[in-house]
Amino acid sequence: MGLIQVAILAHPHPITPLTLVTDASTAAMGAVLQQRVEDFSRKLSPAQKSYIAYDREVLAIYEAVKFSRNMLVARHFTILTEDKHLHFAFHQKKDKCLRRQLNHLAFIFNFTTDIRHISG
Repeated sequence: MGLIQVAILAHPHPITPLTLVTDASTAAMGAVLQQRVEDFSRKLSPAQKSYIAYDREVLAIYEAVKFSRNMLVARHFTILTEDKHLHFAFHQKKDKCLRRQLNHLAFIFNFTTDIRHISG
């Protein structure tokens, strides 16, 4: 593959490890070169532990976007999630959502509406 065919979103950080993620099927193959520059994680509060899976996924995306917002503002990016329903989150009727969900989704959608499902 020539250099013209490679999309580089940012230059790799010289000392951060790289990960090559590959996949192949009977018809095609593909790969993505990733580099983890910063991570985010935290424990759920006792109340958050009782959330349904959808609400925990929305919360995780909300907190991750909030944590990384300085790097995400005014940039196109895609959110990948194992929750199938989140892909359709911005099409939900507002009267069907909890206030917490609406607040989290509104914040997320200030940055992107490109949410895609990946098999987990």
